[in-house]
Amino acid sequence: MNELAEAIAGRKGEITAYIRENPPAGLTSGALLPGVMEYLRRPGKCLRGSVCMLSCGLFGGKEEEALPAAAAIEVFHVWTLVHDDIVDRDLERRGGPTLHRYYRDSAATGHEADWYGLSMALLAGDIQQAWSGELLAKTETHVGAATALGLLRRMMGWAVPKLIEGEAEDIVLAGLEFGKIDDERILGMMRNKTGVLYRFAGEAGARIALRATEPTEEVHLLGDLLGSIGLAFQLQDDLLGMTSSRVKLGKDPDSDIREGKRTFLAALAYGAADESGRKLMEAVLGDTGASPADVARIRDLFRKTGAVARVTELAEKLIRQGVAKLRKLPDRPQRRLLEKLALFAIRRDH
Repeated sequence: MNELAEAIAGRKGEITAYIRENPPAGLTSGALLPGVMEYLRRPGKCLRGSVCMLSCGLFGGKEEEALPAAAAIEVFHVWTLVHDDIVDRDLERRGGPTLHRYYRDSAATGHEADWYGLSMALLAGDIQQAWSGELLAKTETHVGAATALGLLRRMMGWAVPKLIEGEAEDIVLAGLEFGKIDDERILGMMRNKTGVLYRFAGEAGARIALRATEPTEEVHLLGDLLGSIGLAFQLQDDLLGMTSSRVKLGKDPDSDIREGKRTFLAALAYGAADESGRKLMEAVLGDTGASPADVARIRDLFRKTGAVARVTELAEKLIRQGVAKLRKLPDRPQRRLLEKLALFAIRRDH
């Protein structure tokens, strides 16, 4: 196991243990509780929570003091996945059923299964959002009420609206023709959907270390570069649909094509394609019944138009810029781990 993998695995263990030990206080039983915990029983990479802890250490703080915030960020991330899976009508997440499918398949007698699944998953996501705030409030023990309140305001008053704004923009873009979508509009949506939580994770860790009730210049710098790393992470996600497998991703790698997602990759391909290529995209993207052969033709088109190369180039540029900014921050082991994490964002295969 390399240094980064070992470092993330250790922090993931701490974060998941803390989450298990601090379930939502007001939810003690009933049909919702199993679903609220379902994605957390098959945890993801815990990268965002690890970023929070590393950022705390980067600024000289004790990483264990950032553990409640790291746990809050991971639970926050989970509710966004639950809601995003509903919006995208996905059926797989982390190697198992999405939460609305999980509830659908366990629908009680007398319930209409699809309605029950969607309704219960929405409510479970709402509980998880509230739970993330409860966990974040526990930072008061370490940093005092003023800093903890500042973090809560930043999460609930900025991160939540920005992320939901990005989700809403994704829905709006799905109804537009590719030729009418500006590339920067797609990147802006991605910054909100993915970059915002990475940015908040870095800011939160730094503010815990500094006991900062408001962001400092260094905190803003860290937030900026982590937001860029988050965007690069999302760009790499789009590329993985071209190269990875269902086993590695834990979901269908063709889902973006079948859903007709307005990804940056697809927008670049459409802009560079000839008339026959554009007609192919218009016919296949968004066709949930598209054949494997048609999906393969779309993948080939993405490569031939140079879209894959251009997305790869942009992701690499964002990481180079981010690493250069990181090197202006304190020279501690956590900084080198964050540099490695930035590089992992564009070199991973899952």
